[in-house]
Amino acid sequence: MKGRSVEILQNLFLSENPEYSIRDFSQKYGVSERSIYNDINEINEVLYSMDLKKIHTDNAGSIVIDPSTNTAKILQYLKTINTYEYHLSAKERRLLLLLKLLSSDTPLTVHQLTQLLFVSRTTIYYDLNQLKERISKFEATISFSSDTGIFILCDEKQTRNLIADVLVHAIGQINNLTTFQQMLLNEVARSISLESIAEITHIAELTVSSSLTEYSFTKVCLNLFIAANRYVRGKCLTQFAAGDDFIENNIEYKFTSFIFKELGIISIAEIQSMTQDLMTHQIFTEKPSAFMIDLYTVIADFLYKISNVVGVPLCNETESFAFLVNHFENMMNSGRTNTSALCTSSPQKKHDFAGQYSIIFDAVKRNILYLEDYFHHTYSEDDIFYITMHICAAYERNLVKKPKLNICIIAPGSMATAQMLAAQIESRFNLRVQGAFDRSKINKLVFEQIDFIISTQKLPDIQIPTVVVNSILNINDYEKILTMTNKIYRQMKPASNEVSTGVNFLHSLTDPSRLCLNASASSWEEAIRTGGQLLLEHGDITESYITAMINTLQEFGPYYSVMPHLVFAHSAPKSGALNSGLSLVIYKNGVPFGLEEHDPIHLLFTVSERDSKKYLETFTKVISIAKDPKTWEQLMNAKSEMEIYQILIHA
Repeated sequence: MKGRSVEILQNLFLSENPEYSIRDFSQKYGVSERSIYNDINEINEVLYSMDLKKIHTDNAGSIVIDPSTNTAKILQYLKTINTYEYHLSAKERRLLLLLKLLSSDTPLTVHQLTQLLFVSRTTIYYDLNQLKERISKFEATISFSSDTGIFILCDEKQTRNLIADVLVHAIGQINNLTTFQQMLLNEVARSISLESIAEITHIAELTVSSSLTEYSFTKVCLNLFIAANRYVRGKCLTQFAAGDDFIENNIEYKFTSFIFKELGIISIAEIQSMTQDLMTHQIFTEKPSAFMIDLYTVIADFLYKISNVVGVPLCNETESFAFLVNHFENMMNSGRTNTSALCTSSPQKKHDFAGQYSIIFDAVKRNILYLEDYFHHTYSEDDIFYITMHICAAYERNLVKKPKLNICIIAPGSMATAQMLAAQIESRFNLRVQGAFDRSKINKLVFEQIDFIISTQKLPDIQIPTVVVNSILNINDYEKILTMTNKIYRQMKPASNEVSTGVNFLHSLTDPSRLCLNASASSWEEAIRTGGQLLLEHGDITESYITAMINTLQEFGPYYSVMPHLVFAHSAPKSGALNSGLSLVIYKNGVPFGLEEHDPIHLLFTVSERDSKKYLETFTKVISIAKDPKTWEQLMNAKSEMEIYQILIHA
């Protein structure tokens, strides 16, 4: 069965007297009523195969099920079937529809599209109408022909820009892709995979002795992925009009030339076009400056404050971290923000989005003053919306990494209230509502399927964890549900494909011999040498790396002091970074570094890293560790280097 049919089956038979209609499901999934009727037919075929009575609809479109149906048999079937469990939202379906049209060598008929997307002709026509505004921004149009079919009318460059617009907005990072993200890539890929593009791009970074931020790396890889696959299909750029700022043989040109040579693409027009795109977006970064380290710290602190509210470790989400750093760096360089041009959603859509993520919006607004004080800038509503939108995306990416929890809703005496709560909860949380029940009719079978209960009244006789909420959810109810959800996630065992011990990536950077307990130093220079020496002894750096760190402090002051009582020392890879490594020296009596509000320094981390993305990942991890009062206390009270090591790798 299709994923949508499976979910409809679950909704119908795991809810007590659900009173669903064809229109309800049509609105829920954003498809036509005809599509839902087709799903019902598919469900009836399954019911018939199990010798169960079919469901039917009355004249008003309400779905009627036989009350004597063996629900346990259906539950057992749902547990054992090997089904395609992913269903497309209306927004996702339109993106996939757009890519199918852009990637097809020939026009597609409406009938072909209905078969490809499992929806009716009415839905296809509606989706095409919704796409018109999006593609018009790229000076493209949808062409309908009764003889041939439907196609997007635009040139090759516009086609690539449209495909990039879809992929860049749908794919935040190129690792751990979701089912939908992989579906989008499959529409574009022919013979060159995104993984191979990423590998070549990594090598190209080393070749030109520069690096991309995490956000830019993903964006560049996706654009290269599109260009390469279009080229091998014969969809080539035949000419290129260079901009006034185009410079041949600069770093962007060398970077692009290397990659295209590795891919076997020798077209000058292709190289020049990609070079121009890289120059326009200014994607290459230099080694972190004093300003950038300060900016990293401010952004990490801001995300940490938001994390405490929403219960998701956003500081460890390097993609959103890199995006915010890039956004605010550009703002500082230009002296202004231009988010009004980026926030093109209608007021109603913004209102709906803010309602869906009300907890995150509230947290951002409460903490935005922290950024305003730092940047000396007052943010507009568009600024806040734009920032929050990307934090919401990071929040969702974190939820995708966790399994959905199963819950049931109990609203004694009011099924309507229970169903309304179910709709609110599923739209805001990573929860699967297994049913909305009256207290008197809930059974043991339901309890075996759920992780916790949400109820409008206390249930003293029920042993399952329960969250008591109001009939209409408010901010306090949302926070209580988040608290329970996070508590259950913490109690879960790691998935079988994860490291069973819960060890984080720091175990690959450090070990007890790179750690030092109860050290003392008479000056900041001696402290820096001690941290560097631990890496030098393991062959992670050369002596020149330590000298470079000291010279940087002498020139710029104590900018390694990124937060109270902590130093994060580093230098550029070319200064002598040989391997990835991390050392930690604990100065329990403290060492002054010259920044009054941060002195004395107790924790001195020193990092050696050649990859800027891994550097940023290490930085955010160290900050998140240091921001946790419990972990800080454990480090300060540790009795051995092995104990410090265990604290770091399990934090």
